[in-house]
Amino acid sequence: MKHWSNKYIGKPWEAYASGPDSFDCWGLVRHVLINEFNVHALQRYADVITDDHREFHRMVLGEMKLGRWRQVRSPEDGAVVLLARKKAFSHIGIVASTVVLHVRDGSSTCRESLFSLSRSFNRVEFWVHESLSRDS
Repeated sequence: MKHWSNKYIGKPWEAYASGPDSFDCWGLVRHVLINEFNVHALQRYADVITDDHREFHRMVLGEMKLGRWRQVRSPEDGAVVLLARKKAFSHIGIVASTVVLHVRDGSSTCRESLFSLSRSFNRVEFWVHESLSRDS
């Protein structure tokens, strides 16, 4: 059986793009949450300037504080993955089975292992929207 993430592999990175033919990291996560998981929670952040890491970090923290997201220790399909090289989050992806679907500047959408990402980022957190929570 094909995994939902297969259709996103190889889509090119494009600044501020939100699909379906190209994406930046934020646009990819928003698109996947809406189209694969029917989660519309991030709609009000459609115009986030993803290369402004301070603003991106503030927006992410603000959304998590609203209480509709739950941090989880282990990755689960559809969980948002927040990544930081220093203190502030600067990249985002989404769990696709046992890997992370994401896209970086200058590359195309790919699935990458958590081990590989943890070598590039010193902080990795998983967050699940309340509508996807296994505990609800």
